[in-house]
Amino acid sequence: MNQAIGQENYRWFLAFLAAHVLLLFYGALALGLLLAGEIVRRDLMNVQFYSPNKKKVIKATWSVILQYLMFNNWATVGVFILCGAMCLVLGGFTAYHLWLTLRNVTTNESYKWSELKRAIQYYHKEQQRKREEEEGAEEAADEEHQQRSTDGTNEQEDDDGDDDDDEMWETLPPNQYNRGAWLNLLEVLTPFSTRVPPVNVTKKERKKHTGSKKRR
Repeated sequence: MNQAIGQENYRWFLAFLAAHVLLLFYGALALGLLLAGEIVRRDLMNVQFYSPNKKKVIKATWSVILQYLMFNNWATVGVFILCGAMCLVLGGFTAYHLWLTLRNVTTNESYKWSELKRAIQYYHKEQQRKREEEEGAEEAADEEHQQRSTDGTNEQEDDDGDDDDDEMWETLPPNQYNRGAWLNLLEVLTPFSTRVPPVNVTKKERKKHTGSKKRR
């Protein structure tokens, strides 16, 4: 497309992906029907094949029929496999972008949200490890306190007061741009920059807006 994917052309990028997925699906379906018609036309399910390796006649199985088709219709089978594989890969890529659209995030934002989620999970694991270490230290301190109490040498420990540190890592903050799947989809299909301005603007401003749209 020779340009960056932005607000106004992201919908065309999705249409570009969806069109190619449909074309690849159509190609795989058409070639699959051609190969199925070849099997029916030649009645390959009831044909016996001679195996040069085993040097005997064998019954038709799906693996044997596939080998026969690949040997006699190698171009059709090859394009069928290519269309099917590309349809699955591109279909997954299209579904990923639709998922991003419904959440109203970009690929870069999705990566950063994942990094933040992993950081929060790591923080909770570290907090759990610290609590376990503190509990073990408290048990050891209690035992030491009981031993020192007999000598009258009790010591008072200071509280570090670090329990409230890093409160920002406790939960994942919400995405303030996520207004719901339907509104997020409408925002991509009809971007704000392409919509008609409000009715309370002057005719001169409206004409200026529509003129700038035509120049694009």
